Amino acid sequence: MKTPNVTQEEILNAFNYRHATKEFDTDKKLTDEQINFILKTANLSPSSFGFEPWHFIVVQDKDLRELLKPVAWGAPLKLDTASHFILGLAMKAPMVKHDSAYIERMMKEVKQFPEDVTITARCHHHREMSPS
Repeated sequence: MKTPNVTQEEILNAFNYRHATKEFDTDKKLTDEQINFILKTANLSPSSFGFEPWHFIVVQDKDLRELLKPVAWGAPLKLDTASHFILGLAMKAPMVKHDSAYIERMMKEVKQFPEDVTITARCHHHREMSPS
């Protein structure tokens, strides 16, 4: 994979170009290609040990969006106007413990670590995540 040649100024400009959207134009819709790109970049966001302990759900159903309004702080108007509404779900601590089924699956199936590396990584992850 080729490393992009991006200047510090370009990175700062990207971070400075952000704004809160209170309401969306209901005539504008994201394409499937655009929403898939957004989801792909979200899933590729780095995490500790590369385990990416999150999931994203695109909520399109109007009835489900109505049910979310009371618990989605700051989002009621967005739920009415956004073409896509994405929920970011983070795993709770027990799900990402060194001996959890999720971590085990990530090391064996996704990362395809050999067994000896899996054991070492699990021990290291346990030491890093344990309270001092």
